[in-house]
Amino acid sequence: MLVLGFCAAAMGLWRAASCFAQRNVPPLVRRVMRLVAVGLFALLITPFDRGAFLNWTHMTIGVIIALL
Repeated sequence: MLVLGFCAAAMGLWRAASCFAQRNVPPLVRRVMRLVAVGLFALLITPFDRGAFLNWTHMTIGVIIALL
């Protein structure tokens, strides 16, 4: 269920960024939305319970998404 939610959110962000491209929205907003969409997929492929490296990678990606 979590995977479906992340995929739906990522696709929604990507599509929203595409819709914003047709309007007069600053390019930075579109880039950030697409970075967050990619970051959601990156969170899925870095399980936090498979060792220290993947845990730190997972946490770093999560913090970067939150800051964006």
